[in-house]
Amino acid sequence: MTFSECHLRALPVCAPFYPALLAAATVIFADGAAAQMQLDETCVEVEGSETSCAHAVACIGDDLLLVGQAIGWDQGLLQGEMSSGTTCTGVWSNIENVANFTCEDGMTGIVTYSFKDPDTNVAVGAGQTIVGLPINAWSGADLAAYIAQTTGARELTCGAHSVTLN
Repeated sequence: MTFSECHLRALPVCAPFYPALLAAATVIFADGAAAQMQLDETCVEVEGSETSCAHAVACIGDDLLLVGQAIGWDQGLLQGEMSSGTTCTGVWSNIENVANFTCEDGMTGIVTYSFKDPDTNVAVGAGQTIVGLPINAWSGADLAAYIAQTTGARELTCGAHSVTLN
């Protein structure tokens, strides 16, 4: 079973394989210990490209922030870091409107995207972790414009943690 199939089909069945998959991932992140996180400035959308990058941000529970990237076009890999400093990887699919992730600390979650803003091309979704923590997520190349348009803010805050949107 491929990594993508593992995430998309059965998260609990694949849990024993996550440590090896996470150890094999190569990811570059901002300092996870800081309360202020940053989007990766090198993340650039390239229409139709498997190397296209879109920002991905999620609030998990009351006080966790996940900041990362969705790599690919129509489907691909998700990589990011939690405000706790834990790295996370997963997969996403525009075809199925879903993203799945697992973190080094064992946290696993699934998000279903139910809205795509036509002006900014940002997808908005919600879901939960396997222990029932709620997840609210946003992903897109123009995330800053979407958040500014909907909230008037230039940063997204989850509890004590925030990410400045460029």
